[in-house]
Amino acid sequence: MNITYKKPTLRDIPAMQQLVAPEIESGVILPRSNDEIATNIRSHFLALDGEKLVGFVALHIHSPALAELRSMIIDTAYLGRNIGSTLVENACEEGRRLGLKEVLALT
Repeated sequence: MNITYKKPTLRDIPAMQQLVAPEIESGVILPRSNDEIATNIRSHFLALDGEKLVGFVALHIHSPALAELRSMIIDTAYLGRNIGSTLVENACEEGRRLGLKEVLALT
């Protein structure tokens, strides 16, 4: 397993929607349209095992001081491998670079 992390492109949206679909169906994660993901694509961070998308998170900025981690999803086959922690670290690092004071997560 060689997990890499990157910012997505618009071509990643179908894989993102496929990965999150079971959690949307169960009501754990709110649905986002392709248009909404496209509009906010720069907010996302991806985790990949080779070419396979295995997780993502979004850093949604609310104000110059506050952002929220949204839509965190990790493929169940990859749980317990610190992928979520690394995605959160990447998002928070970007938040620091942007000058955010706080990042929150709701569950």
